[in-house]
Amino acid sequence: MQIQNMNLKRYSLTPLAVLMLITLAAPQSADCFPSLASKSADGSTSPAPHKSAISGGAEASGDKSQKNGDLKIFASGPGAMGLTDLRDVGLCVMQIKQQAINIYLEATRKPVDITCVATLDDPSHISVHGLATDAKYLEARPEWLTFYIGTMEPIIHLFKEDVKDVETGMEKVIVPKGTKDKFEKLFDDYETAVNSMNEHLSNIYEEIHESDNNVKVAKEAIKIFELADTIEKGRQEAFHLLKASADTKETEELDRKKN
Repeated sequence: MQIQNMNLKRYSLTPLAVLMLITLAAPQSADCFPSLASKSADGSTSPAPHKSAISGGAEASGDKSQKNGDLKIFASGPGAMGLTDLRDVGLCVMQIKQQAINIYLEATRKPVDITCVATLDDPSHISVHGLATDAKYLEARPEWLTFYIGTMEPIIHLFKEDVKDVETGMEKVIVPKGTKDKFEKLFDDYETAVNSMNEHLSNIYEEIHESDNNVKVAKEAIKIFELADTIEKGRQEAFHLLKASADTKETEELDRKKN
């Protein structure tokens, strides 16, 4: 699904970042949120400058040596994957998971009576095991569902666009030599996960104004959370692959272009 947002421009996660996401794949970053993008003198919004995993802050200072302590990495040039990119992907995945939790909590609100306690549950995980299909839930508020969907959708859309750029040949993904097959699998799983998340998000959107939609909406939110969790596991696998290849000087390109 795609929600129309006239203020949203395409903010790039580098192809690597995308790749790393891949895995099936706070401080908020300008890569994901238009509100954190830089504004020009005429008031228009443009993406904040993206620091690549390779250049870090060295280029701006004129020092060409690699300064990123978390990432002394092999590859260089456009498309080369880096640890910073993977970290940034993780921040975006965190946002998706949090909004999925928010949607679940909205759909599973129960009436409060004198026997209830003041403290609130703050779950870090959601699953069908906590969902009571026969419970008397309060009606999910459309404005809150719309808000949570509208926060999540631009991130998923960017993931889809970055995958599209790689598969149309507009962007390349460069990985350490010897890791190509593993990253190809990660990319396949990531693409599947992103497409599935988009479908479940559309299902929630279609249920916003329906009656007795609590269980349906909650189940869709759980599916999105689980897909994001899978992506996160893949992201971490990619991160460890890069660290293990820190001494590898040769690189290779993923075969992602589709005719």
